[in-house]
Amino acid sequence: MDIRIANPPKEMVEKYSKDAYEFYSKYANLVCEILKDKNVQKFIDKMITKECIEKKVSDVRVMLFPSLKGEMARGGTYNAKLGQISIFNRMEIPEDTPKHKMKWLIDMLEDKKIVEGIFIESVLNLIHEVLHVKYSNDYMEEHGLTRDEIENKVKNLSEKYLDEFFKGEENNQ
Repeated sequence: MDIRIANPPKEMVEKYSKDAYEFYSKYANLVCEILKDKNVQKFIDKMITKECIEKKVSDVRVMLFPSLKGEMARGGTYNAKLGQISIFNRMEIPEDTPKHKMKWLIDMLEDKKIVEGIFIESVLNLIHEVLHVKYSNDYMEEHGLTRDEIENKVKNLSEKYLDEFFKGEENNQ
């Protein structure tokens, strides 16, 4: 599973200030580092085996900038045609944010508690989207389920697997 930062269009990069770009780049790099962690990868591989997920995820894109308005509630998406997962940054910074607040936001990404929160959200988002590889539209149709029923199933399984991940981490320490 290749994990990388998505290459945003030039016009999107130009939309943000230098400081906002620095914040989003630092945030995306942090998320990418978390998702590439060998313990995270080993856990995802075990989950894929346990869930009997047959389709392969070829690519995980960590999006540099916040998702589109319609996708703000999502932490990610799965594109079955491309075998691609996109993980979204949900921290949108208003365009008129003063420079001194931007510096604070950038520095905040060094805070241990903030990083822990980003770690939890990133791992949860990846677990959730990998589960959607199995629990997709095809699964929904085959089992006569609604989109809401699938989403609830994936949400519950995501939380279960996140708990398992952290229990495993505690045992490894």
